Amino acid sequence: MKFKTYKFLCETWMKKHRKGWKTPKPKNQKQQAELLNKTLTEVSRQLPTEFNEGRDQVLHELLWKQSPDKVAIFPTVETIKALQQAQYEVDGIHFEMPASSFLLMIPEGVPELDGIDGALITFDTVSSLVSETVRLLKPFDSNMPTPQKNILDDKTRVLRIIYPDPRYKCDGITPYSQTNIPENKLIDYIRSGTWESYKAGQEYFSPDSISLTDEEQRTQFELTRLLAALAIYWQALGDEVLIPGFPGEHLKHSLKWKREDGWLNEISPQTFKAITAGKTSPDMHYRAWHFRVLRHEKYYRNAEWLGKAPGSRIVFVRDSIVNETVTPNTM
Repeated sequence: MKFKTYKFLCETWMKKHRKGWKTPKPKNQKQQAELLNKTLTEVSRQLPTEFNEGRDQVLHELLWKQSPDKVAIFPTVETIKALQQAQYEVDGIHFEMPASSFLLMIPEGVPELDGIDGALITFDTVSSLVSETVRLLKPFDSNMPTPQKNILDDKTRVLRIIYPDPRYKCDGITPYSQTNIPENKLIDYIRSGTWESYKAGQEYFSPDSISLTDEEQRTQFELTRLLAALAIYWQALGDEVLIPGFPGEHLKHSLKWKREDGWLNEISPQTFKAITAGKTSPDMHYRAWHFRVLRHEKYYRNAEWLGKAPGSRIVFVRDSIVNETVTPNTM
């Protein structure tokens, strides 16, 4: 199995500026940090704050790099296909992600995500993201305004997806695409099932009101729906399906970006694996995965779920081979 990998914009910027400054290639993490600081200072000076999407990409790369675990998640093709075909009864869900910041490594063989070389994901409150923005960029931009109090107090959780996309025509600074989805909108991606159904119910996706092409919008939909589905899968089964390590040991040595950046021993790889049924015979039929949220307060009274947010408990019905003598297995 082969995976496409996220290409760090900060590495591209550092390489460009390092050549211009004739600075030697950094040999350790301290030298790399110094070069990154110098690069950010230069970029902040050159680019206006009000149109600085490139710097925003780098900010979230830094948030990931500074996280203690540096999580990189590998969903297998089988997992993605099963989640695409699954049935969901998850109204009222309280979404959680395996990590607040992680790299999503996209396997080859998923037609809906062709052309996307990995994605950088953050899932946190508006107030937390803004505070981190100020903390990281204030040293490089003395003119950065102090955020308004209502923003610093905003506890709305937002899923932010950033990925290199050479098709992205809107941004004149860098070929990276970015989308921000409030938590309460994620359910719409699950309900819709397909891009066509989702688009039909979203008036703001008209060509007159957004500058993305239909293909770019479709890609953002597929990525967002996949992440929402992975969150549901993980919330339902946890460590049973999210396994520490790479999908295969050979993959550890084939990721070029890790060899170049020297972070191989710093990241925490985790693999989503699919739980699948056996093969069908002519007198049997296949039943896909099914997810259902438990919302009633009685499901949150035992020790394991006491204090958890309503909507965070999910029942998972495995895929199964069904005939007169076989019934689905419920987790």
